[in-house]
Amino acid sequence: MHMKLQSMKKMSFIAGLLFLLLSQSTFAQNTPTPVSSSDLKIFLTDTTFKAQPLKDEKLYHIFFAEDGKYRLLYPSNKTTATGKWSIDEKGVLCIQRVRRTGSNNKYMTKCGNVARVGQNTLHRYNDEGEHTVTLQFVGRGNKLPGGD
Repeated sequence: MHMKLQSMKKMSFIAGLLFLLLSQSTFAQNTPTPVSSSDLKIFLTDTTFKAQPLKDEKLYHIFFAEDGKYRLLYPSNKTTATGKWSIDEKGVLCIQRVRRTGSNNKYMTKCGNVARVGQNTLHRYNDEGEHTVTLQFVGRGNKLPGGD
């Protein structure tokens, strides 16, 4: 009886350890991890993402071309936008967009850090460190819906 109790305690201990290890690995996969400048460039270049801004519900897709330009598509109303993207030596992603009003061009640039969450997800942050957009990997190349 004493041996059976010890065996049950060992099994319970092993099951507890296994649960702890599995839950930690799941937690680690969902914890934002900073991305280096070189890794971010590799991850973004020639890649399409589905983007979900946190403040509004306007889902869009974005393709980061090799030449430093991006193309954005809002599938809900088939609106597109283009601009430039860059990554500095600290791994800060900047996205520049032109707003045309009449004969004037107004350049808007948004910069912030990017962190990887799991295998296929990135979080974009604004310059104040707030998570603003979740980017979900769609595929390599231009995979915009109805894309070129």
